[in-house]
Amino acid sequence: MTGFGAFAGADGRRVERNPSIAYAHAIAAHLADDRRVRALELPVAFKDGRLALRSALTSGRLRAWLGLGVALSRQSVEVEAIALNVAHALGPDEAGELLVHQTLVAGGPTAVCASVSPSAAVDVLRQAAIDAHVSHHAGTFVCNAVAYEAYRSAARRASARGPLAALFVHVPMPADGPEPQVTAALVALARWLAPESRP
Repeated sequence: MTGFGAFAGADGRRVERNPSIAYAHAIAAHLADDRRVRALELPVAFKDGRLALRSALTSGRLRAWLGLGVALSRQSVEVEAIALNVAHALGPDEAGELLVHQTLVAGGPTAVCASVSPSAAVDVLRQAAIDAHVSHHAGTFVCNAVAYEAYRSAARRASARGPLAALFVHVPMPADGPEPQVTAALVALARWLAPESRP
């Protein structure tokens, strides 16, 4: 699982304690009996975030990836069906890089889909009694960039090193730290995402 570090939102608001990495650590703690589960914090930077994720995806025998990001303007948990080959931001990322109407990967596909069913993932979240929906793409900032990296990696691995279950989820900004009900729903999702848990 991955979450993100601190960043400045498009509205100028600074998020020092990113709930996405807090949720990732909380999920890992709930699944502590499984030594294969770990949480990794990614920088909110187009290049460095993708490189850090790429390194994680290619190390060992990774079978599943759950990426988490916070969406300041959203009120529900949203599962990202598609990631776009687009990098566009209103301000610089945490590395000071400003990308406007750029492609992430020259010659790469315009869009790539999650390697598991977003609708089925939403069903898992709703069974835990939280408000969840399918979102049709992950925006154009760093969340989208790392989702594109993972979804593209999953598509390329399908016929090579074995399948990778890859899914990115946006969570809303909680009022005061990770919400227990959302944490429980994400734990259920992480368990479902494990390849042996799905048909």
